[in-house]
Amino acid sequence: MTRADDLAWSSPALAAYLTLDARLAKCRAAATEDPAAEAALLQQMETIWTHDLSREERDWLEYRSFRLSAAKRGGDNVARKLAALWPSAAQREQALGELARCADDPEADRVQLGILKLCEGRVERVAELVGAALQDRRDLLFRAEHPREAATAWAARPDLNGEEQARLSDLRAEDLQEYWEWIRQ
Repeated sequence: MTRADDLAWSSPALAAYLTLDARLAKCRAAATEDPAAEAALLQQMETIWTHDLSREERDWLEYRSFRLSAAKRGGDNVARKLAALWPSAAQREQALGELARCADDPEADRVQLGILKLCEGRVERVAELVGAALQDRRDLLFRAEHPREAATAWAARPDLNGEEQARLSDLRAEDLQEYWEWIRQ
């Protein structure tokens, strides 16, 4: 997945969309609601989405939206996944003890979910994955959230042709769908 910093500056349309999105969030958080202002922002965002953004940019925005919504429910998802993986309270406690080692990470819930997805239901594997996350969480998150893309060597090439870019976009959509379904289970 393209880093947000790189992608945001690659297109004036994406930068404009993100600016409008931030203004919309402020508008919604304001004590006094302004439906007309909110509707105007949404209309501008829809126009940019429909006419100005590339497929990759739209994919990235959908992924970003998914991550933000999952982050809001992160702790609940971690607890639910722990219970689903280990019916035994002792195993859950052991896994939770290991996961606590990465609790200071700014994206702790996301990292913990990634660990749980990759651990294959093995408590001992949780400790290994926590160690890997403490070294560099990006690799762990990439493997957990994008397993198809991570297993595809050609996807990392900077010179993808149009057909390869479309296939990569499809892989990312499949990965996102799989991850979302896994979280909801």
